[in-house]
Amino acid sequence: MLSLLAMSAGSLEARELVVHGNVVEVQPVTSKRQIAEAPSSCHAQPAAPHHSLADLLAWDLRAGCPTVYRTETSITGYRVVYEWDGRTHTRVMREPPGETLALRVRVD
Repeated sequence: MLSLLAMSAGSLEARELVVHGNVVEVQPVTSKRQIAEAPSSCHAQPAAPHHSLADLLAWDLRAGCPTVYRTETSITGYRVVYEWDGRTHTRVMREPPGETLALRVRVD
């Protein structure tokens, strides 16, 4: 059909058309990262007159405070499965699409 469009246009140059593919499935693409945190009990600074310089240094370096890790998951994109011209295609996008996906098609 595309070759018929090019012939009817009467031009031998390549042109681009915008067509729409039907979105079949959208899957979020996620990324995980671990974030280190010290427990809240390790945040209180000892009072200066009652503690030695070594105690203050140990507090500053968080000595004796276990590091707690939490996992943060975020969506980095969307894997989109769509149909066009009788075929199924896949594309990763930053934003989720609607029901259709605009496609540029080159017509020779």
